[in-house]
Amino acid sequence: MFEYKPTHTGKLFHESDADIKMIMGPFGSGKSTICAMDLLYYSMAQPAAPAVNGRSIRYSRWGVIRADYPRLVSATRRSIMEVMPPGSGHITMGNAPLHGVFNFGPLPDGTHCQVEFDLWSSDTADVAEKLKSSNWTGLWLNEATEVPFGVMSAAKIRGGRYPAAHLGGIYWSGLIMDFNRPPKGHWLWGLFGKENTYLNNSVYPIASFVQPPAAFCEENEYGKEYYIVNPEAENLENLAGGVDYYQKQIALLLTQGKTDEIKSLYCLLETESKSGRAVWPMFDPSKHVARTKIEPLLGEPLLVGCDPSGIHPAAVLAQYQQGRWCITDELAGDEEGLDVFLHSGLIPLIKGRYSNCPVTIVVDPANARDAYTGLTPTTHMASAGFTIAQRTTNRPETRIAAVSALLNINIGGLLISPHCEYLIDAMKGADGPNGYHYTKHRLRGSIESSYSPSPEKNAASHLADSLQYLALHINRESAITREPEVWMINQSLVRKNTVRQRIMRN
Repeated sequence: MFEYKPTHTGKLFHESDADIKMIMGPFGSGKSTICAMDLLYYSMAQPAAPAVNGRSIRYSRWGVIRADYPRLVSATRRSIMEVMPPGSGHITMGNAPLHGVFNFGPLPDGTHCQVEFDLWSSDTADVAEKLKSSNWTGLWLNEATEVPFGVMSAAKIRGGRYPAAHLGGIYWSGLIMDFNRPPKGHWLWGLFGKENTYLNNSVYPIASFVQPPAAFCEENEYGKEYYIVNPEAENLENLAGGVDYYQKQIALLLTQGKTDEIKSLYCLLETESKSGRAVWPMFDPSKHVARTKIEPLLGEPLLVGCDPSGIHPAAVLAQYQQGRWCITDELAGDEEGLDVFLHSGLIPLIKGRYSNCPVTIVVDPANARDAYTGLTPTTHMASAGFTIAQRTTNRPETRIAAVSALLNINIGGLLISPHCEYLIDAMKGADGPNGYHYTKHRLRGSIESSYSPSPEKNAASHLADSLQYLALHINRESAITREPEVWMINQSLVRKNTVRQRIMRN
């Protein structure tokens, strides 16, 4: 029989009913157990459904997400199984998602509980899209630093959908997350709030909790770093050897020179992220970002690369100025439909800053129909009076190479206005909501590093895709030849714009 005694931080975590609850702590501090117990507590607190045949049941269903499938099975699944009453149920294996049903009771008031779990791995192909059919009471992101922002965003909106009122309704619906210290720039920092501060959930919808570090990083008189295990670390009684457990773990990592892991996993200190590879490593802010804001040239042609699909439409706006393609504005929607993005964002932006400019919008060649209206993005935009262009290919490697071509040349190349901060962050490739990168695979052995074949779908990918459609259009003459290694700027556009600029200067 599992016996649970919450740590000090765990007790504070359980006492909070914030919409989003996050707990950060060192490796081995019992974070997963705290979160699994939290779901059990909320399951027993659910309103009871009307009695049927003298039996009243408290229903709940929880979504659980972890980055990779092996650890989802070996660790997350085990954490749930350990805290649930023995013999009450099981979590099946082999399917996606893993599914578990537990029935137990009676509770002191005579009611019973039926608790369901859907366990998803976020490295499953198109998992964010697949989550749209889920209906959960709430959600747990286990080791949330490894879960992409787009998956979290897609999953969160599926909470609060079960059970229905006739099954008792919902007591609490929200998102709980556990993690070690996130690397610099990670999307979690946008939610976490001030460290070491327990936010009052009666005022804030987000509550952040920090466990004591497992060790402290110190320097001797010669400036050499060393590590001291914290005797006040939580969960020591459940670790083999207590303080010795952490001493041995740190000693092992030191033999491999992994000081960043020690600082992040045990000391809760900030480290640089090393989990992704930039899509455009040739991007150089000193070369490709202007020193001052680039203003539009009134009356000059405007190209708009647009990713109109889903609920995260995005656009980058460009003009040819002084021998370069200049990104003069960016626009991104967060959980907004195309109509709102178009009529409340893009059209007012163009009318306000690009007076008398001929506008061509380059859209995703897929041109998927809106699920609600049945209309394509080109239909929406054409009805607003825009000229629409679509390229003949949507191959990711060709689109990425089109941007690379612009970055690798000076005449006709790319220059971004410094106020386009989201696009600039995407180009840098840093991990986080604004970083466009290939995800590093978790492989060890006779291989240095391995990365995903396609860039990660996250908050940065929509602006990055918009830039790719734009680059395909600029390079359209060679793009059709299927020779992505040879790119030539459309000289007719360049000559036309150069003549216009010369006339305006004179």
